[in-house]
Order: sequence, then C-alpha cells, then structure tokens
Amino acid sequence: MELSWTPEAMVEKFTKKISLQLNDIQHWLQNILEKSDLKTDVPGIAQPTYFEVSTDLSQIGAWRDGLPRLEPARTECLFSRMIPYFNSGILFAREKNLSWSSRCAFQEGVFYPFPKDSPLLSMSLPEKPLTEILKLKYGGALTDLTHFGFLKTDQQAFAFRNHPDFYFVVISALPEVWLKSHLQAIHQRTLELSAEL
Repeated sequence: MELSWTPEAMVEKFTKKISLQLNDIQHWLQNILEKSDLKTDVPGIAQPTYFEVSTDLSQIGAWRDGLPRLEPARTECLFSRMIPYFNSGILFAREKNLSWSSRCAFQEGVFYPFPKDSPLLSMSLPEKPLTEILKLKYGGALTDLTHFGFLKTDQQAFAFRNHPDFYFVVISALPEVWLKSHLQAIHQRTLELSAEL
C-alpha cells in the first residue's frame, strides 16, 4: 500500500488543525474575559491586578527629586510618593472654616485626585504637633473611611502632619513588628522635606 502524502496535502491538514486549535483557544479566552470580575469599566484609571505594600524604605531618600517648591503641590507630591508604602491613604487640607477636607487619596497603588470644589470626605482631626503620629480609633470619623472602602477591619489608620495645613491619613495592614519604624521613617522624611522650604 502506497501513501500519497503530497506537501500540499500536509500543509492543508496542518493548517486546518492549527486553525481549529486557535479557534478553541479564542473561545476559551473569551469565556474567561466574560466571567472575569476585573474592573475594566473605569475610563482613564488602570486597575492593578495585585498590590503589595513595600517595606523597603530605601527609596524615600530620593523623594526630594522633582519635588515642587510651593504648597499645596509640594505636600500633594509627597503624599503621592507614599503610595507603595501603605494600603491606602487620604490627604486632608485645612479649609478656611478650620475643618479638614479631602484633596486626594490612593488605594492599593491607584491615585485618586478629588475635585477641589467638592471634596469626597470631611473629617474632624485634632490640633497636634507636627512631630506626633496619631493612631485613629474605629468609629466616628473612620466610619466614612470604612464606608468608602479605604479602611478594612484588618487594617489600622494613622494620621500625621508635615505642615500646619495638611494631614496625612494612612492605612496599613502591616504587622506591628514593621509598622512603628515604617511610619516613623516616612513621617520623619515628610517633615525634613517640608522644612527645606
């Protein structure tokens, strides 16, 4: 019995087989994308697929590079540089009526600017020295942070200042073993850079 395999017949059979496999892969990918719960419907905001808080503080020494000289841009820039080091955070600015309103926020690596004329959150924050770090307790002002998804039950919230007109509220799920030195190093760096003005 003689086989009649011509090069053309082999190419045709190979092409059909590859085409069927590619078609199967395409359907499989479409099913995955249709069932996916990734938030891809927010225009202009890339949704991170994974975020892990960094405990490597070696880069905070470079925060001076490209830092604006004038407020509020300087503090807003410092706040944005905290993104890798906390699960979430909100920058509050003092208003003329002495209340505190949100300017911008970040959560799991994504930065969110707020409209200046209609802040998302207001908070009652105490007048404390710039050198102090406050641990915020659940309830009261933190209820709004929980409602908007910035604070989860396994996380802790802290507030500190670099300037009399700004408060950084940062939220972390880091274990206690790292948290104190982590917070102190970042707070100290913000104070140093604000004092250079």
